[in-house]
Amino acid sequence: MKPRSGQRSAWVTVGVIVVLAMGSASCASRVSYRELAQEYYNLGNAFFELGDYERSFEYYSRAVELDEELPATGYNLARLHTRRGEYDVALNVLDELLTSDPDSGLFRETRAFVLYRADRPTDARREYRALISAYPARVRLRYNLALLEIREDRPELALRILEEGVELAAEDEQYHWLFAEAAYLAGEQERAAVHLETYRELVGDDTEALARLARRYAAWDYTLAALEVLAQIPETVESDTALVFLQASLYLTGTPEFDRGIGLLRSALQKGFTEPEPLRDLIEGVRPGDRDVVEELIGEFDIDISGEADEEQDAPQVTTGGGDSLVSPPASADGESDTDGEVTD
Repeated sequence: MKPRSGQRSAWVTVGVIVVLAMGSASCASRVSYRELAQEYYNLGNAFFELGDYERSFEYYSRAVELDEELPATGYNLARLHTRRGEYDVALNVLDELLTSDPDSGLFRETRAFVLYRADRPTDARREYRALISAYPARVRLRYNLALLEIREDRPELALRILEEGVELAAEDEQYHWLFAEAAYLAGEQERAAVHLETYRELVGDDTEALARLARRYAAWDYTLAALEVLAQIPETVESDTALVFLQASLYLTGTPEFDRGIGLLRSALQKGFTEPEPLRDLIEGVRPGDRDVVEELIGEFDIDISGEADEEQDAPQVTTGGGDSLVSPPASADGESDTDGEVTD
């Protein structure tokens, strides 16, 4: 397998820095420890980008040993410990950095991020609230706090947090996606629909984002909106068996176009769709008079959809879309401004 262009670039960087570091180490009289620490720091960054966290940790550690006053190295060590799930160690590193720079918004934001990853939502919430007061234009802080509140089953609070920053995030599709989530969970379906429509406008022709939107519309029973979005990306639907099945289900359960739905269901089954639970749900969801036809078609493909659901089930839970996560702080402490309003890394 050929390396991706980013990986090739990182490996080239590693090669150049290794040569420089070796030369620097052998000529200690002509180079300061700080310069050598910077080379180790750069190597740590390169290996981090390559996903080689062991060697990244090794070179960051060497950089710190040579120059304890290189804050970017300590910050990236904290990121590395977080990536490795070593949250307590990451927090210790960040606390040391904050001892020398207590007003650093970057270090504080990273600490809030790590606190949440460490399953300390109360502490993370407190930190994010303080940060929002200090940096009201940094909308990723509002996004993260709102997502935290949604995951803690407090959608009404998440909605208020997002409302306060929506003007600053007018062009950010992920902010509107989360706003829709909070509004829907808070029982404000009309507002949810408005923000999903804004998301749709912002993503333009991004087929992956539109497929995601179609799935959400379907999950929230906005049948016609889901079908409209799927019609916008026919090639994507054709190449994705699950989307063909989704389209079939929408026609069969939410429109009078039964024959069209049956044709799409046949297509999905021919393409290899065999997931028992969605098929069972489809049979339950169609009109009683149509169930025999759907069952007969599924039976033609010898698909085993047996399996009894639990007698008592909780009501279906709406999730954050199967992949939403807190926006991580910037990837490096180099040149980070405490006054920026960027949403992403």
